[in-house]
Amino acid sequence: MKNLAGFASVGSVLSILLLTTAALTQRLPIAVAQSNASIAVASTSGRCPQSVGISITNRQYEGGMETTVIAETSEIAGAGRFVSSGQKFVNYSAALKQEYTSCIGRSKAMRGEYPYKLEFQNGQVNFIVDLRHISKTSQISRVRVISSRPYVQWAIAD
Repeated sequence: MKNLAGFASVGSVLSILLLTTAALTQRLPIAVAQSNASIAVASTSGRCPQSVGISITNRQYEGGMETTVIAETSEIAGAGRFVSSGQKFVNYSAALKQEYTSCIGRSKAMRGEYPYKLEFQNGQVNFIVDLRHISKTSQISRVRVISSRPYVQWAIAD
């Protein structure tokens, strides 16, 4: 009888572990992809950087995807701030470092349909995330400045 009670309690613990593991597994992303790329800069006048690094992490879930993007502006500019943001549009602005204050230009188009662009003028760099042409179900969910770099998280549903 004691052995039977021992098996019952072990079975209860195993059942709880299996149910907890199944519940946690359902919340995990289907796929995670990270890329480090750069956005080429087309200079109109002044001294401009050739490119600006960008880190993109995509987490695909059943029914949608969450994207986190960080522009590596700390190499060319000081600390900045978000000057405007909403559900579909974000604009981060920072003063350029002395060597690039004369830069007037903008980013060249990235391959694929990326909603990211850079603008250089008046001694500032603007990093813009524009989801207005991506999908009706896309929206910006989080904006922060981390280590003097813009951090933007956005999501899209199927």
